[in-house]
Amino acid sequence: MALQSKVPVVAAPIPSSAVHQVFWVLRAGFTVLPVVFESDKFADVLTAVASRFGSWVVAAWLVGIIGNLLLLGDFYDVALRDVGLLLGALSLAQLAAVVHLTDRVPAS
Repeated sequence: MALQSKVPVVAAPIPSSAVHQVFWVLRAGFTVLPVVFESDKFADVLTAVASRFGSWVVAAWLVGIIGNLLLLGDFYDVALRDVGLLLGALSLAQLAAVVHLTDRVPAS
């Protein structure tokens, strides 16, 4: 004998303004941000304009990518390639810091 409930289940209505807000936040996040960050591959804004900051951003980004690839387990060769890119980004960060400091010191 199956038990049957006579109590109707009614979901609370979501205000349409909240639904639209969530929709636009997700739409902007999943369409605008990838386009902006992928366009940096071609424009090199992160490394050309502010390399002492952009190189750290790229390094952190690469650490996340490497961690993701290692967790997946089948992409060790790609992770190793990205370690080389990470070393390049860290080297650029160090060079950019030195160049920035020497540019600020007045020549005597």
